[in-house]
Amino acid sequence: MRSFVELKRILDQVNAALAEYDPVLKPKAAELLLEAALGTNGGRTGVSWTEEEASLGALLQRWRPSRASDRALLAGYYLQRIRGQEVLTSQAINAELKRYNLGVANITRAIETNLRTGRMEQLRKLGVTKQARKEYRLTPEGIRRVEERLGFGG
Repeated sequence: MRSFVELKRILDQVNAALAEYDPVLKPKAAELLLEAALGTNGGRTGVSWTEEEASLGALLQRWRPSRASDRALLAGYYLQRIRGQEVLTSQAINAELKRYNLGVANITRAIETNLRTGRMEQLRKLGVTKQARKEYRLTPEGIRRVEERLGFGG
């Protein structure tokens, strides 16, 4: 079984390789690169890589964040760094958390906490009303915070 540090190194290499890909081709390219780097079952016994999807569940087990803002940050990290999504939405973040029965009642407030602390940034707003959908991404500080909590380095 691969260590989290080794998996992080592989994922960083895959993300770097995908940086210049067309957004439409990126998900399939990510799948192929991960499969080539980790083998068809990602180094796990009896479970294919796509079934676990580098597993937000494994990250949640490793950190176990109690605050809503930290859960939102971890789910954002999973989507951005592991799944390769360049743009995050509150809906996508909360949907991932709900898969593990950890949905956030007020995801907007949790994300706003991360915005105030500089761990996330708003890229754009899709509409003119206050409630319009917004697009976010983790900042280097947010990525560092998650990786420190996961024990990936300091």
